[in-house]
Amino acid sequence: MYRRRSRAICHADDQAVTANTEKDLQKILDETSKVLKEYGMKINIKKTKVMKIERQPSTTKITVDGEILQQVEEFKYLGSILSSSGCSENDIRVRIGMVKRVFNKEELGIEKNGRGMS
Repeated sequence: MYRRRSRAICHADDQAVTANTEKDLQKILDETSKVLKEYGMKINIKKTKVMKIERQPSTTKITVDGEILQQVEEFKYLGSILSSSGCSENDIRVRIGMVKRVFNKEELGIEKNGRGMS
């Protein structure tokens, strides 16, 4: 017996929805859109993106109210870069760069003040 698995990860006004299949994701978005309309709200299509995580890239045509959502290869969510390939290299590079900038600022601060770190 097949069980539909989906998850919603929410933080403030951001939300990430995952599903095992495109069909499941489309159903989730259709249901969400319907409920939001009952409360006078709607999904912001310009801010809503779709990313398909798989080894071989392919396109998807997920829609909200008949409009196809933009498919992206990566996006940033809560400070982490998520990639359609499932790899973390870009996120790791960005985080290493952030650490380097912090250490470089600390080194400059030490030289200017003539003090060590406490």
